[in-house]
Amino acid sequence: MDLTTAIKRLRQSLNMSQQAFANELGLSIGAITNYERGREPEGKSLGSLYQIAMKHGQFKVADVFREKLVKEMGVAGRLTALGALASYTIGGIHADLSLLLNDFKYGSDKPVVKIGNAIKTLEKLMPEMDKLNLHLPRPTGMKGAGEEDE
Repeated sequence: MDLTTAIKRLRQSLNMSQQAFANELGLSIGAITNYERGREPEGKSLGSLYQIAMKHGQFKVADVFREKLVKEMGVAGRLTALGALASYTIGGIHADLSLLLNDFKYGSDKPVVKIGNAIKTLEKLMPEMDKLNLHLPRPTGMKGAGEEDE
């Protein structure tokens, strides 16, 4: 998705007029009009677009803004983006795993229900962990697909 499409999609998903969207971003309506016609935002405007997209759960659109910011900022941008992603994601992963552990310890559901809840939680967390390149270690003695005994 290109930047112009991402901006239009974000504004439309929020059900905002160009004027309301401009006000939300602290920009002029002319800037929004120009962005939706192909002029690419830079710096602070990109950061604002990214923050609003994340705030409203528009993660694919936010990725477009983040990628543009990273390109604009070079290596420093990559490190900043990784730090922001880690701080946003790790806290959520920790909270979800804490809730899961609490449910296992103190929940009144039957073991089958607990296992089902655990699977759903882990399925939700894995894509977030993959973004950070965090992987659960393989338990000792277990082989991955295609591995043979030594």
